[in-house]
Amino acid sequence: MALGITGNRAGKAAILLAVGAVVFGTGYLANNGAAAPEPVAEEVPVPDLAPKTIKVAQGTIVARLVLKAAVAADPAVPARPEKAGTVTKVLVKKGQRVNKGEAVVAFEHTPEPKAPAKEGAKPEQPRPVTLYLAAPAAGKVKEIQAHVGSPVSPGEAAFSVDRERFRAVAEVETKDIYRLYNKPRGIKLKIDHGPAPFSCPLISYGAGGGEEAKVEVVCRIPDSRKVFPGLPAEMSVLTDRAKDVPVVPLAAVLGQADTGWVTVVGESGERTRREVELGLNDGKRVEIKSGLEVGEKILDLAPEDAAFAGPEKKGERP
Repeated sequence: MALGITGNRAGKAAILLAVGAVVFGTGYLANNGAAAPEPVAEEVPVPDLAPKTIKVAQGTIVARLVLKAAVAADPAVPARPEKAGTVTKVLVKKGQRVNKGEAVVAFEHTPEPKAPAKEGAKPEQPRPVTLYLAAPAAGKVKEIQAHVGSPVSPGEAAFSVDRERFRAVAEVETKDIYRLYNKPRGIKLKIDHGPAPFSCPLISYGAGGGEEAKVEVVCRIPDSRKVFPGLPAEMSVLTDRAKDVPVVPLAAVLGQADTGWVTVVGESGERTRREVELGLNDGKRVEIKSGLEVGEKILDLAPEDAAFAGPEKKGERP
């Protein structure tokens, strides 16, 4: 048994010595002019960027924008008197619910003196009358600017009512504004980590408020959906649909709205630049309203405009 163990150890030692000799020998030869193994060269494929000929196809374009949105509370509705006066009584408290048309503030108004019936007579001094300012909408009284003894003036808010309604507001990026020049046909809203997507009726679209010029889409969140101000959401806006129309890839057209240019390939291979009228686009394809027919051949890359092709090469004439 001892002999077997000793032989086993000797065998392992012999193997280690042989491996070390090979490694040392390889390094020694490499360092003394012997040829080392050449690394395997990896072939990197070169992409073919040359334009290819494609045919104008027939298809359906569904123009839809998916926008980042946020939930916002509706602004409170202010109540403004039509006549001036002095507040005599406030009939509700802040936070109290009211119905539309319900009296909230009572104030005393003195009408203008009436002209005398007879020439030379003194004007008749009218008596003050009590008027009531009603809630302009159903909801919760949010702010009360009117207090007993304070004046109210025409056009100035005496109180406001929070209708406890919500809306979704989405800002349209500059690159997508041309895709929204038609009134949206339908909107769906998806609340992050909220209920399943639901229809959100359009309130407005176009230039938003504030000093900065921006385009917004605003839709009404149904009262049946429980939401909170500030929740992030996604708004899917269906702007239009065109069925069975000539369509080409957007990459094949110089321009994405109203008019554009394509490179037409003739039967003998000649290339000509042609203007086309553009319709809807879905972000990948665009409708051709005129200028091309289904089946015509074009290049899949848009022609360059010399005015935007970059610096002139040396030796070229302007």
